[in-house]
Amino acid sequence: MGWAVAVSTEDRNIIAFGYDEGSVIVKIGSDDPVVSISSGKLIFTKSMEVYAANLKAVDYESLADGEKVSLSPKELGATEIYPTYLRHSPNGHNFGLCNRKEFTVIKTASFKTVVSGSGTNLIWNNDTDFAVLDNDMLIIYQNFEKHESVKLPIVPQRIF
Repeated sequence: MGWAVAVSTEDRNIIAFGYDEGSVIVKIGSDDPVVSISSGKLIFTKSMEVYAANLKAVDYESLADGEKVSLSPKELGATEIYPTYLRHSPNGHNFGLCNRKEFTVIKTASFKTVVSGSGTNLIWNNDTDFAVLDNDMLIIYQNFEKHESVKLPIVPQRIF
């Protein structure tokens, strides 16, 4: 009896396991970048670290068409969750991070957590009001406080 493990050279997220009884192919993680842009400010994550860059500081006149833009990102801090989703509030003063179980809303300037809880997807209404999807529940927050929960007749994958 033997077994083998292989990693794809073309797609770093795929691992194959083979053994006498058969084989299993596993795709780990997501290829989607976790990034949000608001008013020329870019926020992105690498693992659990959050970075910011100012796109307004880029001299676009000196760039050739298709040329890569070099940025000097500033590290804002680390999150307690591994984010798979990131969105700015309408005015850009806050942003929301989500993964497959939890969400966190953070103040952009101070990198302080405003509110966190259970949820997989977050949408903004205005700067302090938002909604979070948690399985078949839509939880509505007003002024960063839980206002109302609505049980949905189905379990949506995302809210927009």
